Amino acid sequence: MPPPVYAADQQPWFLSPPPLPRGAPVTVVGGGVAGAAAAWSLARRGAPVVLIERQSRLATGASGNPAAVVLPVVNLAPNANARFHAAAYELALAQIDAFAAAGRDIGWDPCGVVHLPTTETMRQRLARLDATGAPRWLARRMDRARASELAGADAGEDVMYYERGGVLDPAAYARAFASHAGVEIRLSREALRLERAGEVWRVWDGADRLLSATPGLVIATAHEALRFAQTAWLPIRQMRGQLALIAAERVRGGPKAVICYKGFALPPRNGDYMLGATWGARESTALSMTDHRSLIAAAARHLPAFRFDDEPPLRGRAAYRAKSPDHLPLVGPAPDAARFREAYADLRHGRPAARYPAPPCWPGLYLTVAHGSRGMITAHLAGETLATQILGESPPVGTDLIAAVNPARYLIRAIKRGA
Repeated sequence: MPPPVYAADQQPWFLSPPPLPRGAPVTVVGGGVAGAAAAWSLARRGAPVVLIERQSRLATGASGNPAAVVLPVVNLAPNANARFHAAAYELALAQIDAFAAAGRDIGWDPCGVVHLPTTETMRQRLARLDATGAPRWLARRMDRARASELAGADAGEDVMYYERGGVLDPAAYARAFASHAGVEIRLSREALRLERAGEVWRVWDGADRLLSATPGLVIATAHEALRFAQTAWLPIRQMRGQLALIAAERVRGGPKAVICYKGFALPPRNGDYMLGATWGARESTALSMTDHRSLIAAAARHLPAFRFDDEPPLRGRAAYRAKSPDHLPLVGPAPDAARFREAYADLRHGRPAARYPAPPCWPGLYLTVAHGSRGMITAHLAGETLATQILGESPPVGTDLIAAVNPARYLIRAIKRGA
């Protein structure tokens, strides 16, 4: 068989495998925002979707937090990370507006986001913001006086302001995606084993009960993607985050917009201010008083008017997020790691791309995981990307960004290093 022919800018290891037949059903495992968004993107293109969630309701992991901040990633260097997040932010805002127009209540409050320049990196980005011509819908400079008014305290200097940012209810956001008529939701079903049988993926629980059988399968289970044999190699880190909830009547001088520092403070929602978020590797979601106090101390340090009559009691939520080493999600076809390493073993020797085969991936198996703390903006673009790959449509972003989030990037990097 002759080697495949590629365009000059294509890397064969990042090509999408052949699409599924039009109308083929797809199973999505994981009912958080990432899984629900992927289900919506597939269903709106006519693919029947089975959405499997192990809990009795959708969005119980990190997507179950009482609120989530929607803000862009501002990196003034035009690298793949910055461009992917900018595209994701713009698409997420458009979808939030579309849900609102359709009468879907996702708890959206477009209150704006003030980002205090608490690090030298942030100060440099702010200083370069005007010169780089970043679009105002993405980020702009806000003067000290207005920032101080929104923060409820003297901001000390000009700040970065995301005027289209805000806060939403992540569980309601997930339910809005999953509400498409083409999505069948199956709750209280825990997928523990995947098996390829002929042209179908079978999903089994711990008692060897068959949960679904479809030609296509999307894994959207964050760090728990590591439990499946096919994806156990993924470079996913599990990070614990804790939030603090403080009754509004206990607070003096609270913020009027979302205020970000090395953490964040939200204006009152449902009678509570919310402070977040710690990051760590503790193996428990039990609330920690140490973390609670550190959140309060950080808010007091950056928002000196934010005060309480006495120490707020321990209230909040802790959950796990999954992240990748380069802070981009893992989105795309799932490589067969062993075959992948074999196919590209001599990659570091510089052979022409045309001499390499198409990527050895598990047929019909795809990933949308490791969204970290940015899932509210990246999940929708990830879902659209997967749907176009699975169904053979034009991608929503350029091939360089598709490659930037492709799960195979870590295998390729390891092979090039000789690891």
